[in-house]
Amino acid sequence: MENPRNAHFVPAAYLKAWYTKINLHENENKNDRRVFLFDKNKKYIDERNIKSIFHKKHYYKVNLKQHFDSKSDLLHDDLAMQILSRMENNKPRPVYAKYKDEIIDSIESIKKHMFTRRKLKPEEEKKAEKEWGWKFFYCDTNCEAKSRAINSDIDKINNYSVEKELNKQYEDVWEDNYKRLIGAVQNKLCVDTVCDREVPQDCVEKAWRFFCMMLFRNPKFDAFGTKLGLKENILNQNDENYDDVENLMEAYRLNDMVGVISKNPNSIFEMFYSTGIRKCQLYLIHAPDDIPFITSDNPAFKFSHPDRGIECYLFPMTPQYLLWIEGSMGKLFNTIGYRRVNHEFVKFLNNAILDNCAEAFISNQPTLDNLF
Repeated sequence: MENPRNAHFVPAAYLKAWYTKINLHENENKNDRRVFLFDKNKKYIDERNIKSIFHKKHYYKVNLKQHFDSKSDLLHDDLAMQILSRMENNKPRPVYAKYKDEIIDSIESIKKHMFTRRKLKPEEEKKAEKEWGWKFFYCDTNCEAKSRAINSDIDKINNYSVEKELNKQYEDVWEDNYKRLIGAVQNKLCVDTVCDREVPQDCVEKAWRFFCMMLFRNPKFDAFGTKLGLKENILNQNDENYDDVENLMEAYRLNDMVGVISKNPNSIFEMFYSTGIRKCQLYLIHAPDDIPFITSDNPAFKFSHPDRGIECYLFPMTPQYLLWIEGSMGKLFNTIGYRRVNHEFVKFLNNAILDNCAEAFISNQPTLDNLF
């Protein structure tokens, strides 16, 4: 049965830090936890539960209609098992498939030929059944079966491994990881507003990995400029072998997200992550108690400082703490720069967060007084 739930492109586990207890029940001593939602123009929208914001239906769903060719066994194994089940339970009789002269009747053979099944764009297939890559045959008679109906059934297969693994590998452990990072920095005996503090390596790496995951969730992020090159140099040339630009960019996004969960050292995600460990330093920016950081539907982003002439990455972790990431200048990765900043600098950073949001942002307070 297809999973109907909405998938968060900004995880609820992350948004939880902005929760505020609100009394929603008149004449009752009951509180509910909400965040305050504003649009990009700072117009107040509503008090919301975090489960009801920053999500899209089936945002991480993978199906066989997409131009999706990830090398992830996590996805391929599940998709192949579902295809084999459809073939074995086909009505009126089980079928096997052929691609050219090769028999397709097992998990391994399906994985090998998974993306040779479809030869035409989806909208053309009904008009040209003979152009399917796979041909199906009944197991008991070896007579050819109706490919259109069987392929239509196979096209209904969906995979939700990306969403499930994002929850398992990142979201379920985020609260413990960011609290550990903040605690490790605060435990150092330093009362200065500006200092560097060495913390356990794995503590910093976990925070960096979560940030990278959030960055890759941003559909506009392009780690090495490959999306721009693909879109400009190939997709817009109207080659008849390609679907429209948006469908292919969606497949590209899903491939990126599979890289986030697969831990394949050759994925763009892992290369970006490992490069950051070698070349970046994290700064923990601490806001005053009476002026919180906001966050948005695009919380991890690249930022060009207008005065210092540098490029960095920003990521509000909680209303009190923000990660600032830039070149390391030779410092070890587990050296965290700690900066306790004033009200004006928090306003400066909140404006940067606002400028980089797509449609909306949230705060842990109902008004925006003094936040910008």
